[in-house]
Amino acid sequence: MRPVHGRTVAVIAALVLWSVVELIAGVIGTVRSLIGRMAAGEPSSAGEVELLDEPDDLSSNLRLGVLTVAAVVSIVWLFPVRANAEGRSWHRHGRPWLVLAWVVPIVNLSVPRRLIDDIWLSSRPGPPPDGRRQAGRAPVVAGLLWWGGLLVYFVVIRATEGRLSWLLEEDALPWLARLEIMRTLVGIAASVLAALVLWRISSFQEPRRTAHIPADARPGALDAG
Repeated sequence: MRPVHGRTVAVIAALVLWSVVELIAGVIGTVRSLIGRMAAGEPSSAGEVELLDEPDDLSSNLRLGVLTVAAVVSIVWLFPVRANAEGRSWHRHGRPWLVLAWVVPIVNLSVPRRLIDDIWLSSRPGPPPDGRRQAGRAPVVAGLLWWGGLLVYFVVIRATEGRLSWLLEEDALPWLARLEIMRTLVGIAASVLAALVLWRISSFQEPRRTAHIPADARPGALDAG
């Protein structure tokens, strides 16, 4: 059994940082969209909008950069966690998919969730799943909420935002403000849920790992002696 607690903390820290950046970017994007029109519906001065162009671009780039870091740290976390989970139950996808699942189109819509579900089932206390028949029966929070939130964030909101920008042109600004708020809230919620799932898996595995360490070899044993 490999130690995973430190890597879990690193992933959660990256997700927290992304949530903070997401919140800042969401506020800037929302304000920029709102001041694009005055309350009466007339376009506001171009200068007011241009003042937020640079912060908006900077926050968007920072959002993408932090999200990329969080994704890389998460993939690094997956390898020891998956290694610890193997042997107790059947996994639906091989180790190469720990990386490929996130980058292959179409596949990345469902396989990452299934990877985490299988790790959850193999790691939780109690008897392991009975072969393929029980595979994939992870709790709702592990299988639906966190991954559904990420799909809404990446697929639905971003696709709809681009569609509105093209169809509505000037009338898109109020809608873009609403979508910015929705994207921010959904992204932060998905980040929190993902952090809870990762922490839960770590809490499943750590007791099993330390149980395999002889008592006299555990930290603090020499001092206690």
